[in-house]
Amino acid sequence: LIGAKRTIVLLYNNLGMISYNRLMPDIALQNFRKALKLAKEIKFYEGVIFASISLSELYREKNNISRGRKHLEKAMDVAREIKVKFLNIDCLMERIEYEMKSKQHGRAGRLVRKMTMQLKTESNTLYRIYNLLYRARVSVELKKYAQAQKDFVKAYGYVASLPENKISGEIYYLRGVAYKKEGKSKESLKMFLQADAICKKIGNLRYIDRIEKEIAGTESQ
Repeated sequence: LIGAKRTIVLLYNNLGMISYNRLMPDIALQNFRKALKLAKEIKFYEGVIFASISLSELYREKNNISRGRKHLEKAMDVAREIKVKFLNIDCLMERIEYEMKSKQHGRAGRLVRKMTMQLKTESNTLYRIYNLLYRARVSVELKKYAQAQKDFVKAYGYVASLPENKISGEIYYLRGVAYKKEGKSKESLKMFLQADAICKKIGNLRYIDRIEKEIAGTESQ
């Protein structure tokens, strides 16, 4: 029964993320809270971390920074307590997002380098992809556009042979943002249109909303 309840925690969290990507944040919030509540009841520490990070992301994107950080701090406390490396990396990734949002790019860069060091003994491909994406995003903010595009291309190399998916759509979107900041409108629009096609195909409405705002801004330049 405990094993079944652990699975239910993960299902609630996954349902929350699906709802969030379908632009249903209220339903997502309900599912994340259910995941966190059940995880605490059965002392499923990994579930507490996953649900807390999900809540942190939701509140962060709603600009409720103080509430989001509280959930992240809870996740970090539990991750340190149980000493599971990949969970610490999950927390580290969310910390990077906060530093990027607050435009603390120096701090974000230091956290990205810390993540790079931790990945020397971690084989998870998804972490390696996001490490490259974070490196690229920091480079964009530092106006190191050529280096950023190199890292985006490396990240895409991991998913190039796979069917179109969330990560490939995200990479095209981020490349579009980078080109736009560099003043390369033609290249930027090309990337946004590719990202838009992928996200429509997989039904990721949250990214479609972002992309279409960027396309409108690019076409008006």
